Amino acid sequence: RKLFGIEKAIQRMTSASARRFGIKDRGILEPGKAADIVVFNPEAVSETPPMNGKPAGRPAGIERVFVNGIQVVKDGEYIGSVRAGQVLRL
Repeated sequence: RKLFGIEKAIQRMTSASARRFGIKDRGILEPGKAADIVVFNPEAVSETPPMNGKPAGRPAGIERVFVNGIQVVKDGEYIGSVRAGQVLRL
């Protein structure tokens, strides 16, 4: 629909959401905050929809993901031995 640019979309998904839910250590990159980062190619990002009764596949164009500063996706592949997340309670 192109209602707004990618910068605004990312801001709404990150810092605006963290602020709305009162999550103080997330949503922006700065010292002392949790570093949740997705490195992606905006020209290549796409989803793999479910087909023939099979669930959706991995999204394309997402190269790296860091959760709490720990890399959990490298070169588009999930690193299964890493557990970096935590349950957030409001």
